Amino acid sequence: MTLRRTWLLAALGALVPALAGAGERSAPAPVGFCSVYGPGFQEVPGTRSCIRIGGRVRSEVQASSSRGKAGERSQINAEGRLKLDARTETEQGALRTYIQVRTGRDRGN
Repeated sequence: MTLRRTWLLAALGALVPALAGAGERSAPAPVGFCSVYGPGFQEVPGTRSCIRIGGRVRSEVQASSSRGKAGERSQINAEGRLKLDARTETEQGALRTYIQVRTGRDRGN
């Protein structure tokens, strides 16, 4: 399975609880009801679900003198992280789906 497919499946898995109740109509939610879960949560329209999406990208380049060995002149490092946090109120209480995906690459020239 390719990395792109893995990321897509992870994103869809985080949205399943929110989309499961999308066809059901409930009473309008009070303004700001997602704030009880913490900063950054946003309402999924038409549901009582909240989602927070975050992440970061880090890159680094190291270069050395041309006097060094040919294989040790430069190095490129990169890392990416994606976090999905979805919360849905159910009859049994809050249902939480949390997915964190991390990928990286180290490459020396």
